[in-house]
Amino acid sequence: MQFPRRGEPAPLGVLYDSSLDGGIDQILALSMLFGLSALQQVRIPSLTTSRFNLHHAAFLDVVARFFAAELAGDFVQNRTPLPIGMASAGKQSDGPPPTLAAALMKKDAEGKPAYPRGVDKLNDTADPIALMRNALTAQVDQNGAVILAGSPLNLTALMALPGGKDWAAKKARVLSIAGGRF
Repeated sequence: MQFPRRGEPAPLGVLYDSSLDGGIDQILALSMLFGLSALQQVRIPSLTTSRFNLHHAAFLDVVARFFAAELAGDFVQNRTPLPIGMASAGKQSDGPPPTLAAALMKKDAEGKPAYPRGVDKLNDTADPIALMRNALTAQVDQNGAVILAGSPLNLTALMALPGGKDWAAKKARVLSIAGGRF
């Protein structure tokens, strides 16, 4: 990614938080967000999921690596292109929804995952509330945005932090919520 020229503002920093609960709409929104990032119209400082499911976090990692390859010219294998946050409250759910399974379960000729990823265990993820807080705090005032697609678990926990509402209002100019079943 190119850096903005001197005197030009940095692109909007967009935090994406999704439940990835089986709807294609959340995956398409994620792809569109990375497309805007490739055009340098936005930056993506963090990706989080509100589900306690390693498959959801692994899918976010696969997508981030896939789109990072577009910029790097090769599939990003040895480093995590973005921090991935995953809620870890309650009981961990098993198995990916069908919309994520195709990418996660696909194998190459050697039987290895076709799409490399760096999220295999809980320690490979970040606390989503801390990750969102840090990503928002790092934004220039009014140059951040939060996209919420799914359960508001992480966002409500972020707002419950001491002073959370004040600095979120100071840093983010946009909160976009995709809610409901249509």
